[in-house]
Amino acid sequence: MKAALKYALNQQKALERFLSDGRLPLHNNAGEKASADKRQAEKTGFS
Repeated sequence: MKAALKYALNQQKALERFLSDGRLPLHNNAGEKASADKRQAEKTGFS
């Protein structure tokens, strides 16, 4: 429980930023896809 509370408190600034700026997406799909593409390129030797 202590770890969960600490995590929530550490995310407060990001949550406030998300709630105040409607342009920020709720998801991180673009970042996750870019990261996965980079890992795949490194794995196959095309980095």
